[in-house]
Amino acid sequence: MRILTAAVLTFVVSVGYAQTGNYFLSHYSPGNEHFNNICFDINQDESGVMYFATKGGVLGFDGRNWDLLRGKAAIYSLHIAASGNKYWSGADAFGSVGVSAEGFQTLEPIRDSTQSHIFQTSSIGDKIYFLSDEKIHVFNEADRKVITIATTPGIGT
Repeated sequence: MRILTAAVLTFVVSVGYAQTGNYFLSHYSPGNEHFNNICFDINQDESGVMYFATKGGVLGFDGRNWDLLRGKAAIYSLHIAASGNKYWSGADAFGSVGVSAEGFQTLEPIRDSTQSHIFQTSSIGDKIYFLSDEKIHVFNEADRKVITIATTPGIGT
């Protein structure tokens, strides 16, 4: 009898103190000037800013505001290295996210013309790897030099 009384009393108290109303839900969709319906990659930096690789460039979202970092062509891949530097790759180019003299983020190309689409970016230590169908571009953060490794003809075909 005690258990039944305790269960009923607990139920009545919990219903009496339960919150009423709707959940707080907000939708933060980009404006038409930033909108693009194709997103190739998503990444988040240490401060919580979300980055989206799109056909128009890199779209950044800080929780309230959208910012478009325009690229010359589609951006396929985003990567944040252990150093905290942000890297992008896409159609015919790859590079990093830098800061302009005015203090705005910009897409800075490391290699402007690769003659191939770069679909994947990864890093190990201070080396950033940009991968396409025909080549691997290795960028060394320390000396800012790029080494390109081409595929060997006849292997894998």
